Amino acid sequence: MPATLRSKNPKMILPITAHAAFHKAAKYLGVKLVPTAVDENFRADVDAVKNAIPKNTILIVGSAPSYAHGVIDPMATAYAVLNFVGEDGYLEIARKKIGATRKLLQGMRKHKDLILMSEPDFCI
Repeated sequence: MPATLRSKNPKMILPITAHAAFHKAAKYLGVKLVPTAVDENFRADVDAVKNAIPKNTILIVGSAPSYAHGVIDPMATAYAVLNFVGEDGYLEIARKKIGATRKLLQGMRKHKDLILMSEPDFCI
């Protein structure tokens, strides 16, 4: 059964080279995938990403590095998001992600059988 999301018809924007785990998560969460093109070096095409962003976008995927090709998607992808939602919107998204990361870490620390290999500042 899909998890409940607040956005109606949520969409995930991702390059065609994104890890398969994003496809699995989208299916589980009831999120529609919006695949975007990559360039000749298999990096995300920033213009394709920017043009694919609807209002109900909940995630834009970029890889650093991509699992299959070992390339880093242009950081300009984040800039496309910034242009779309504005600085305040971008900062609000970042605050929510950092807060979610902290909650996730707190919950993980309660399980004595789990070993944390690092202390991430930010995760999804």
